[in-house]
Amino acid sequence: MAQRRRGKRSRTNNERNNADETIVDLIEAKESAQSWFDQNRQLILTVVGAVVLLIVGFVAYKLLYQQPREKQALSQMYKAEQAFSQDSTTKALTDAGGGYPGFIKVVEDYGNTNAGDVANLYAAQAYLKEGKFEAALDYLSDYSGGGKLGDALRNGMKGDAYSELGNMDKALSAYKNASKSDNEFFAPYFLLKYAMLSEKQGDTSTALETYKQIKKEYPTSVQGQNIDAYIARVEK
Repeated sequence: MAQRRRGKRSRTNNERNNADETIVDLIEAKESAQSWFDQNRQLILTVVGAVVLLIVGFVAYKLLYQQPREKQALSQMYKAEQAFSQDSTTKALTDAGGGYPGFIKVVEDYGNTNAGDVANLYAAQAYLKEGKFEAALDYLSDYSGGGKLGDALRNGMKGDAYSELGNMDKALSAYKNASKSDNEFFAPYFLLKYAMLSEKQGDTSTALETYKQIKKEYPTSVQGQNIDAYIARVEK
């Protein structure tokens, strides 16, 4: 006897009612959303307009204000850089000559630019050379630039300032942070400072460990080529 083909199962009244209710709910939700939008149209358009204005304002600020000031800061600073390279720290800080400002004025006028921020590092280094360690720390604290190299320089100079002021714990911490740059020049340089200060403070274990770290990780650096003498001294 031939088997009768099964047809699709007829939906029950409850299923049809549930489906109808779902459709009604969707329609009501759509109408509610449309009603809410109509009632708050002005607010929505105002918020959207404000966001657009913020974006346009930011782009205009970068292109029409910030970038020109960046160029101005660089052009104003180059004479101070020349004086700094010639060890004329007072000129570099206050008056570079020829109508060009020193780093202090560059920081004051262009501190919100990258060049003006770098001027903080120059000013700090100049004050270190003059033995004005507190002033150096002030400019180092104002430096906000990112990047491992900038942080290494800032922390390294902090270490120099703190050690000169007799705050050895802060000096050690600063040198340790400075050595984390992974840069082939700066890392072994500041590691050596950290190790030498540790040794001076009587922590020969840390000093020896750091000397060996330089030997292992930076053997071709200036510090690495001469590190055996430091290791031998501590191991005696």
